[in-house]
Amino acid sequence: MPDELCQAISKYRSTIALRPEKSNANPRASSTIPMMMAATDWPTVLFVLAEERRRRDEVDTASFVAFCRSRARNSPTAARITDEAPGIVLASGGRTGHAFDCCGPPMKLVFLLLLLVASGAIAAEEKKAVATISPTEQDIISLAIARSIETIGDELHVLEETTSVGLSAHRDENEVAMQLREQALDHDPPFRAAVEDFIRKNRTGMKLIFPNPLAKNTQIISREELQKIFPPSGDKKRTGWKTFLARYPHSGGLINVSRPGIDAKQKVAIIYLGQTRDYGSGSGRLHIFRREGTEWVLTDEFFGPPLL
Repeated sequence: MPDELCQAISKYRSTIALRPEKSNANPRASSTIPMMMAATDWPTVLFVLAEERRRRDEVDTASFVAFCRSRARNSPTAARITDEAPGIVLASGGRTGHAFDCCGPPMKLVFLLLLLVASGAIAAEEKKAVATISPTEQDIISLAIARSIETIGDELHVLEETTSVGLSAHRDENEVAMQLREQALDHDPPFRAAVEDFIRKNRTGMKLIFPNPLAKNTQIISREELQKIFPPSGDKKRTGWKTFLARYPHSGGLINVSRPGIDAKQKVAIIYLGQTRDYGSGSGRLHIFRREGTEWVLTDEFFGPPLL
């Protein structure tokens, strides 16, 4: 049984224990309704609805599950919950009937509103972006932005959301990978492993979705916004940088980073960081971090071919 459902059952039963079993009292005055309306976790809402139907001998399990599935919009988590629903309801003594038919309009509305609240929470859960990098990679990116000579002193760091190793149009990525491997031969094994990880991770650009909040002075610029400022067809009027700097007056330009290459024992990290400030004005290089105790330290090691 999913953990979410176990928690929902415990929460419901601790509440339902506070009132007597069903009686001849007006069903519309059920004391579980306030708790359901206040529920903030949708597994509780779904379970309470199922249990409330069972207590009134009105459960149509198939209809309930089908309705939940239709509102869940193929949420994997919701599917796990609704897969358990038939067993939960039938084990509790539920009977088949006609769902939503024997309650008055107010109760029907409550049930429908609760299911809509649940489906909204499910949709929000599904929309939550999944991180594309690890917390360690984020640490390296943040340290590189904060400590690189390219960016130090800037009040605002504007970071492109798509990773890049700053290769100019005439550079071949396979040629660069070969050069990196050759230069890494006289380095220690963790360094060489970090180089291989760097090459593997950066064969193509990737959208950066961070697992944790960024520093307040670091702002992501989306691909869509960037293309509005610098049209893919070409900035023929050469107004892109004027627009960019007007929009981000406290920035030092546009920053782009690679995914960090890190060895398995997390002793060495390699990351590309570049910053463009104007037409024909920019710089970028590989930065080498080594772990000292629990801290990542930016070294003064020079490695790799010119990438810009």
